[in-house]
Amino acid sequence: MFVNINKVSIYQLILMRLNSKKINQYINSNKYDFNLFNINYNKNEVDTINNMSLDKSKTYTYFGSIKTLGHSIKYFLSELGTNNKYLVNRMEKIILNILQKVLKGYMMEYFWLDIRVTHPTNSYDISRWHKDGKYFINNDMGQLSMKSKFITVLKGPGTLLIKSTKSINKIYKTINDKEREEKSKFPYNDIKNEYNLVMQHKIGEKYRLIYAKRFDKKQIIQPTNNMGAILFSGDDIMKGALHSEPKKDVPRMFISILPGSKKDIEELKKKMECIIIIFKIIIMLKIIIMLKIIIILKINYL
Repeated sequence: MFVNINKVSIYQLILMRLNSKKINQYINSNKYDFNLFNINYNKNEVDTINNMSLDKSKTYTYFGSIKTLGHSIKYFLSELGTNNKYLVNRMEKIILNILQKVLKGYMMEYFWLDIRVTHPTNSYDISRWHKDGKYFINNDMGQLSMKSKFITVLKGPGTLLIKSTKSINKIYKTINDKEREEKSKFPYNDIKNEYNLVMQHKIGEKYRLIYAKRFDKKQIIQPTNNMGAILFSGDDIMKGALHSEPKKDVPRMFISILPGSKKDIEELKKKMECIIIIFKIIIMLKIIIMLKIIIILKINYL
């Protein structure tokens, strides 16, 4: 069954029907922040989503055009669990249908598609409230650039959202300015600068607690599984969407679609490859530090 979280509500929002016309209308409205869209799944689609087993945690990432997508989504879905071909084919069709509507609404051919299947974890028991930065390089000098992406959760808890009112933005900016100031003391232009990488991560975790303390008691909106959302991000953080991953206590399938020009998507792919390398380095450094601590403790004990 679709997940319904009754302790949070949807308010002060115009719930639009997910179609290309409504998508185009919203992204060109200059309203920014975020908005929810109702995905009118039919009974067969609801049954397909509910019956899809998510036995493995896996991530599917694709940068490019729908013309060269092939059947890579189907192959990814077939690896998630004991799902028969019929179920996998129907699930692929649901995802492609959403993808095509979003691309048509944005009037774009190229995109970054992420499908993340995760299992229960306590990693997000503490909220991670944030606003995304800019994805693409802004070629219009002196102009603030705002872009948007479409997200939806087919199974599991929905992404947490908070409307960016003046008071919310003031709180966020105050905390964010302090975080950026601390992080600026540990710049890194080279992934070999391991110490600064670790310090950046530590500062981020410190401020994660501060954000959670300030925002967890605010009015939180959590879309259900038959909804999607368009989230804005970019140079002007006041116009960006404030959001966080939810507590992940059941298997979850999250989908993110970021449309863009061919050049933008190609450049973003290179950028994301660097971020993945940095993330792996941080994990390796954490393991090394823990091993050193264990060795020191053993030596002291002996």
